[in-house]
Amino acid sequence: MTENTSNVNTSQTPHTVIYRKQNNVQPENQVSSQQDDMNGQINRLDKLAEYLERMNIVDYIEMNRKPGRVIKFNLLYGLSRGFGFAVGFFLLGAFIFYILNQLNILNLPVIGNFIADILEYVEKVRGTRI
Repeated sequence: MTENTSNVNTSQTPHTVIYRKQNNVQPENQVSSQQDDMNGQINRLDKLAEYLERMNIVDYIEMNRKPGRVIKFNLLYGLSRGFGFAVGFFLLGAFIFYILNQLNILNLPVIGNFIADILEYVEKVRGTRI
């Protein structure tokens, strides 16, 4: 009765399994799977940190800690937005007025009288304010 000992896996013999259970030693495949899990978690944490940096979350939190800074920021934002609306409305109105003048020159039959009335009213209002 000769046993072939060359096929016996020395890492999983009954003695090593008992030793590992008593001394809380984990097999190599469990250690590598745990390291893979740890590496995956580290990669996810790195992605989360990068995402938060791109969001500037630290600046947002710091800004909310100082209410005076928030008030200044909102005041300047409101003023600049109002100024932008005013300039944009002025430019749009000037462009429309220019287009109406050009259409009045063409003497279009249907809308020509309507445009002439609008331009006459605008000239009348401009004359009373100056």
